[in-house]
Amino acid sequence: MAVRNNMKLSLSAIPFYWAKEKVIHFYEQIAPSAVDDIYLGETVCAKRNELSLEDWLAIGKNLQAAGKQVYLSSLALVCANSDYKLIERVCNAGITVEANDMSAVALLARMQVPFVIGSSINIYNHLSLSVLLDKGLTRWVPPVEMSGQQIKETLLELDKTQQARPEVEVFSYGWLPLAFSARCFSSRAKGVQKDNCQRNCLDDPEGLSVQTREKDQLFTLNGIQTLSGKKCNLLPLINTLADVGVDIVRVSPQLEGTLEVINAAQQALNGRFDSTETLSNLAEDECNGYWYGEPGLIVTG
Repeated sequence: MAVRNNMKLSLSAIPFYWAKEKVIHFYEQIAPSAVDDIYLGETVCAKRNELSLEDWLAIGKNLQAAGKQVYLSSLALVCANSDYKLIERVCNAGITVEANDMSAVALLARMQVPFVIGSSINIYNHLSLSVLLDKGLTRWVPPVEMSGQQIKETLLELDKTQQARPEVEVFSYGWLPLAFSARCFSSRAKGVQKDNCQRNCLDDPEGLSVQTREKDQLFTLNGIQTLSGKKCNLLPLINTLADVGVDIVRVSPQLEGTLEVINAAQQALNGRFDSTETLSNLAEDECNGYWYGEPGLIVTG
């Protein structure tokens, strides 16, 4: 059973802190891949400044030359005036922005330019979507804890308002972004103050693992961000996503194996999976519970 032809594949911004050379090499590998849309920039902590905004724009220019649609992602948590100034610079860079904080939404609405709403902004119903559509929203990335049924019902309710649907992009593979805090978990774990962290999360390119007493992977700590301990994998459900009304399948970068995930996602989009396939092929460190309205760390379906 083939997936509808117009579904696209996207790559979210890198959630972790990587050295500049590693980031540049990563996107050189991604440029010829099957990804349609690529999000760039720092979404977690403004102190992660291995790359400047100008560096991100240069990477974006190279990706655009390779035929990719490029977006800039904003910070998800504003902790200081300097954070807000960075968001202002991102919003004025001349590239469509993924707004991950309402301060970015306010700026973009005043500028009267189209924008994407990221999953860190809590949009759970058609009324909120309707308001933001009037402000310039063109694409919605639902919060990762929303089930497929909730997304479907939200879109059907929106249809009743006779407003055009935004594009819908669903987080489909990677560590789920769960929460942000003004406190830095990476600094605390290493016994240093956040203000003098020396950017020590650069030493943990895929975060810090948090396990239960039974040694089960529970969370992944990434500076001020908490990620899931298991990777979400909705790729075997690609037709179900299409039936719900999903337009774009989102993959999150990882240190190793991102190209393999992109290839698997492209195979899914080409109809290699169908909606009747069981999920017994999910790896031990993968999950899909949120899609079914269940605890996120479980496998169901």
